[in-house]
Amino acid sequence: MAIVTLTTDWNKSDYYLGAVKGRLLGLDPSIQVVDITHQVSPFNIGQAAYIVKQASRHFPPNSIHLIDVKNEPGKSGSYLCMFYNGQYYLSADNGLLSLLVEEDLAQFYTIESKTKENLVFAALELFCPAIKEIIGSGVEALCLAPVKEIEKRMPIMPAIDSNTINGSVLYIDSFGNAHTNISRELFNQEGKQRAFEIIIQSNYNKINQVSINYGHAQPGELVAVFNSANVLEIAINNGNAAQLLNLSPNSNVRVKFIDSASSVPEIKLFNN
Repeated sequence: MAIVTLTTDWNKSDYYLGAVKGRLLGLDPSIQVVDITHQVSPFNIGQAAYIVKQASRHFPPNSIHLIDVKNEPGKSGSYLCMFYNGQYYLSADNGLLSLLVEEDLAQFYTIESKTKENLVFAALELFCPAIKEIIGSGVEALCLAPVKEIEKRMPIMPAIDSNTINGSVLYIDSFGNAHTNISRELFNQEGKQRAFEIIIQSNYNKINQVSINYGHAQPGELVAVFNSANVLEIAINNGNAAQLLNLSPNSNVRVKFIDSASSVPEIKLFNN
């Protein structure tokens, strides 16, 4: 049974999702369609890349991931099939795929339309038939042209300045928790077992410890954890950090390490 996931920025009140699911099942009734999310902010390929990256690594080999977010190709005018870590990813050549993977470890192919008509609904008109072919015989069945260069987007990386990691919020989840671009690895590497302050937007919002889970803080208190994606996450226990702290993607989060005679143990936490 083939697994096809869907990640889109569609509004659930539209017919798009129903049409794509119907087309897939019409092409192959045995397909198992899995919704990752249809609530990506419109045209936000950075948010989509983060969600797909974290979700897809838990899927079995040969899973197919259809991504329709800002599904208009860039300068190349192409739609792509990427094969990476044993899985397939279909998206417009709009920079999204470059945020998902290390390019030298992935194979890229152009998906060509079999008609000369303009594509208005590529997920339905182009990706669904391509998925049918991939399920049957793999990417080779489509006789796709390999692609050496794809459109690139640069990920937002934290900056290291003296004793400070200057990071930012990548993603706000449905609980209002802020996922940052500060990884556990970078935190430990720069921290060197020192005390620290996590400063969220301003000096009024500080945390001086990383907890093992959200419940480690009292209800209504700020809490920092390393989540299942191994990145620093800012939350409020039983609250909405994004609303209360006015956080959004690109909001500033800093970790300031403090040199002192006393040090704290290296933080080694389990995932939530």
